[in-house]
Amino acid sequence: MMRRRYYTVLLICALSAGAGCKKLVDVGLPEGKVVNDLVFTDEKMAEASVRGLYSPNIMQLTNTAALYITNGGVTVLGGLSADEMAYTGSSNNYLPFYTNDLNEDISALSTLWTRAYMVIYHANACIGGLADSDGITKAAKDRLTGECLFVRSFYYFYMVNLFGDVPLVTGTDYTVNATMPRTPAAEIYRRIREDLTMAVEMMDDINPVEKKVRPSKWTAAALLARVHLYQREWEQAEKYATQVLTAQRYALLDDLTKVFRHNSPEALWQISGATPSNPYSYTTEGNSFTAGAALSTYLSEQLMASFEPGDARKDHWVLMRTFAGIEYPHPYKYRVNYANGTSENEEGYMMMRYAEMYLVRAEAYARSNQVQLALADIDSLRQRAGLTLLSTQTPLPSQEQTLRLVEQERRTELFCEWGHRWLDLKRTPGFVKPALTRADEVLGPLKPLWKSTAVLFPIPVSQRLLNNNLDQNPGYN
Repeated sequence: MMRRRYYTVLLICALSAGAGCKKLVDVGLPEGKVVNDLVFTDEKMAEASVRGLYSPNIMQLTNTAALYITNGGVTVLGGLSADEMAYTGSSNNYLPFYTNDLNEDISALSTLWTRAYMVIYHANACIGGLADSDGITKAAKDRLTGECLFVRSFYYFYMVNLFGDVPLVTGTDYTVNATMPRTPAAEIYRRIREDLTMAVEMMDDINPVEKKVRPSKWTAAALLARVHLYQREWEQAEKYATQVLTAQRYALLDDLTKVFRHNSPEALWQISGATPSNPYSYTTEGNSFTAGAALSTYLSEQLMASFEPGDARKDHWVLMRTFAGIEYPHPYKYRVNYANGTSENEEGYMMMRYAEMYLVRAEAYARSNQVQLALADIDSLRQRAGLTLLSTQTPLPSQEQTLRLVEQERRTELFCEWGHRWLDLKRTPGFVKPALTRADEVLGPLKPLWKSTAVLFPIPVSQRLLNNNLDQNPGYN
């Protein structure tokens, strides 16, 4: 029991980063201890551990020293890898993404990988502890387990889309995990679907706490809709997107300048960047793109040209900044930085957004040749952007034309959010040559160093040195 109590305290301290925990943790035990005998003695302890998954320390929301999955890493690196962002610098952590000329030694890759697995390990420890604990009601155990399953699925979704096959770690035994080989992407997707399906049934109907810093069952349903879309399971994608859109818990916000505020009606899940030293929440992206010196990363000419005349999203979500007499467009979805945050304008990092569900369902409809329904969903967003509605056109566009319209709407609605453009180009078959991807069709003519194998990032060499069972992705040997 003493050993179990120690690991309980260790996990809670690691997750919540409490200042008073240092002496409890620093007892000289070897690293890599097996923690799968973790037991929560009561509901309060379990709540604290699960809540710690969303802490700024774990998510690294305002850390500008490195890019993680949850502090803009997927947004920036995915944007550079696609045709969404441009780069004029020389940093080895950015330029190879922009030119699609990556190698396994790039430290940004290792940062993405290690931080993701750290959160996955924490979620696993909580799942195991909840399963083994008798001092918690079934309702609380289900709700907290559902949250952990969702968080783990969220991270695996990005890992499998960025790197392809990755180790499917579902326990906490370091002796097992340290030598685990890569798991086929299809198996990881199967596990994600299973876990999210359970999470939808187990989680709360509303976001459990203020500012939506913890997900609800509808957040899990939204991710499940996206997963089914990526797996080309159109009926299931439409089903779960419709559940979210008709849940009457969320809504589109007419004022585009407030979409990313805390407690936005459009937020399915947000994470707070507030810390004891800065109580007003802001994001790394807001801090980087709206304040400080000149940036070598900005919105690409291709993205800017994709906005139709009169698109309110270009007016409200793009910030023009002048450096050395030249104007550069920057993302302006996040407006708050370290200097201008107040209790009135706090922003949370938008982990998942209601508007995406219209686009998920629109694509599912279009793939099923339900053109009128697809256009109606696209129009929900176009109307807010002040653009001409598509569903009133006669004659209606063809199925392929509708799919192109969906792609275009995803590009202008979801730009600089979670690498959507990069993932869309990778997953979508080519319109001209279906055997290729849209990445080949779009990026091939644009980027001289493009090759089809660039759709996956290389496995970081630091991880391959630690685990000899990790083989490399094609194109990087």
